[in-house]
Amino acid sequence: MLRRAGPFFVVFIACVWLNQSFGLITWEKVRCGVFTDPGAHVFDTARYPFIFLYRRSADEAMYYGTAAQILGQPYEHDVFALVSRGRVTGAPTFESPPPSTDGHWHAPWAEVHLEYPAPVLPFVLAPKLVTATFEGYARLFGVMMGLCIVGSIVLAIDVLKRAGASRREVEGRWWLAVGLLLAQGALTIQRLDPIVALAMIAAVRGAVRRSPGSFGLWVGIAGACKIMPLVLVPVIVAGDWSFWRPRLARLTAWTAAGLALGFVPMLAASPAAFVDFFHYHGLRGLQVESTFGALVGAVRLLLGTTRPGTISYGSFNVDGAIPDLLARACLPLTVAGIALLTLSERRASAGDLDGIAGPAREAQRIEQIACAALAATVVVWLAGKVFSPQYLTWAIPLVLAIPGRRGLVATWITIAACTLTQVYYRGFYDFVFDQRFAGVASVLLRQAVLAALLIWVGPWVTRWAIPRPPWRARANADSLAA
Repeated sequence: MLRRAGPFFVVFIACVWLNQSFGLITWEKVRCGVFTDPGAHVFDTARYPFIFLYRRSADEAMYYGTAAQILGQPYEHDVFALVSRGRVTGAPTFESPPPSTDGHWHAPWAEVHLEYPAPVLPFVLAPKLVTATFEGYARLFGVMMGLCIVGSIVLAIDVLKRAGASRREVEGRWWLAVGLLLAQGALTIQRLDPIVALAMIAAVRGAVRRSPGSFGLWVGIAGACKIMPLVLVPVIVAGDWSFWRPRLARLTAWTAAGLALGFVPMLAASPAAFVDFFHYHGLRGLQVESTFGALVGAVRLLLGTTRPGTISYGSFNVDGAIPDLLARACLPLTVAGIALLTLSERRASAGDLDGIAGPAREAQRIEQIACAALAATVVVWLAGKVFSPQYLTWAIPLVLAIPGRRGLVATWITIAACTLTQVYYRGFYDFVFDQRFAGVASVLLRQAVLAALLIWVGPWVTRWAIPRPPWRARANADSLAA
């Protein structure tokens, strides 16, 4: 009975458990009461570890203030004032003053600066339509994001079933989903990334079903939300080249349609804002949690030239001539990494299905697609100039969709990466942006775990790293006998 309760616990953890805490101002009041007179605040004292661990984020406050400005509604200015993008130069749209609270609609991108394209706008606006306070907005937003991540897990389980997973394996994956949600923590539902995760796994499911419309449209929507998920296209196509080669035109058209859903409304609202959007993200420096950011911090620690990160373009970044040079090198490095992965997927797919037929062949094809999607995502994380911890949310459905022992091990590696991130993010994030030893070492350790994940799911080690499944051995033996 308990084995079958996995879906219930996934919904509970995503929509309720991770959504139980307060905003910064309320949390400080609770903390004051708990630490000054715990006997008078017994209930809050018992709950305090979870109130602290899952406290609301500055990003939610930014969504709350942005939604209020678009709708022309009043809002708690002290809450939104706690949020700062830091230095933003060269993108005029993001430096314009907020509109007045006159009860009228103010066009996003044109009158209200917004660093996200159109697909996320309904999710930002909807909670403000029915709530007035930040606390109410944040809880409703958390429920919406929780439902998105639950939906992404449902799609991942569907991919797993298509690979022929047993009932026991499916039930086990629901419980692993619970572990992933707990390891990623409140980051799972306090950002817009569950929308990206849902679109990415929907694209993977479309690729598994060999549907150009489903694959292309959803990967286009994911790309319209965060740009980076577009790397899934060449890697997945290379892994199933014989099917996608004659259908590249249709796939491209559907991908363009998905991108258009995100960027055409922005372009129509303000061409200048459309340009500023890309300029804004292009100007961002080397973030402290990126691979190169952590390496720069480590070198500076060794040389005794450590200096703290600075807030700019909405994140803590590493400043200096060398970090700026490395930041500019991240894009070509990411392109090179995806190109290498694409070539490796193409070579692996040419020989991995030899001698396999029927359901076994289909299971192996699905495994290759799911692994390719996760591997491409990890390459972007490791090579990018920005790696915000909420990006790990994308991996939750992707890793659950990988069948067999390979998926099981990959899930535990992902849980380890999420747990390490949660430890420093909630425990001593000031050490990270101050570039102190414990912070830099924690980020480097997390990046090393992600590198191990890439090795495990990558195509270049499948012939020696992954034990041959019995069905593959039998298929080869039957082929030889025939």
